[in-house]
Amino acid sequence: MTEQEKKELQQLIGKGRAEEAIEKLLGMPMHVTRKQEMIILSARYRKLKQRSGLGLLSFQDLNITENQINHSLLGFIEEPLDQPLPKEQGIDQLYPKRPILWKYLVLITLILVSLTSIAQLLNIVQVWPPKSTPLQLTIFVTDLKGNPVLQQEGRLNFQIGNRSFNEVIGENGRTNFGDITLDSAGDSIRIGLEAEGWEIVDGKNTFEFTGEPIQLIVKRDASLSTIKGVVKTRDGQSFIPGAVVRIDADTMIRTDTFGVFKVVLPPHMSIKDVNGRYLLTVTKDGYVTTEEYYSPRSSDADIRLIKKN
Repeated sequence: MTEQEKKELQQLIGKGRAEEAIEKLLGMPMHVTRKQEMIILSARYRKLKQRSGLGLLSFQDLNITENQINHSLLGFIEEPLDQPLPKEQGIDQLYPKRPILWKYLVLITLILVSLTSIAQLLNIVQVWPPKSTPLQLTIFVTDLKGNPVLQQEGRLNFQIGNRSFNEVIGENGRTNFGDITLDSAGDSIRIGLEAEGWEIVDGKNTFEFTGEPIQLIVKRDASLSTIKGVVKTRDGQSFIPGAVVRIDADTMIRTDTFGVFKVVLPPHMSIKDVNGRYLLTVTKDGYVTTEEYYSPRSSDADIRLIKKN
């Protein structure tokens, strides 16, 4: 294997295109024990994809197994292909008394791989298992760092075909939707989120249903961080510009010409509970200082100041 070929294979694996890398390796000349090892890796990868397509693997299990196979592939291409496996890894060590068994195993593996390839070409995969066989869709709800969120605190909803789904987000941010038939394979689904104070990142809520797990990334929206209102005289007839509005003694803003104030706090200063409140302290020369509690997601604050005698 040339250095250029090795580099191309490493790039394919790094981009998540392990299947292409396996096909290229299977087409290269190599020692028989190397070929046998690659055939086993290929069969393992195809089995992983088949189980994933049927919804039999969790999102975490799928990632772990894919990483293990990628690691094995990277190690494989680092070794000379024209040399046999080290003795401790060799096939003779696995079957010292019945070497003929290995030949049968290789033959059976080759037949299975060939049949799988033919099935894909003939679109047999589209009709097996039967269309009456239900599949499962698993959705993982995570934050930007991949941590599960909204466990038992929100709901997910979507429609696929002529059916509507609406479920509470489960433990570890995982929600399973069952009884989806293969008729819906390839359909586009738009996932809705019902969770106060949260939103889907960048509006990325549309996916193609393939039977594989979906990761839905969410973040806190600005509704719990937004504070706005107006400061007026006691009778409400005049606006008070230049009034100082302190928020929980941490942030200070001033009203504009029309007595209006508005601020969106950074996430670390925002309240975390929709039932929480901010303490607003409003001061202005010549007026009595006023304190009021403000609940986000409510109407704008209407603060009245009384003139000093």
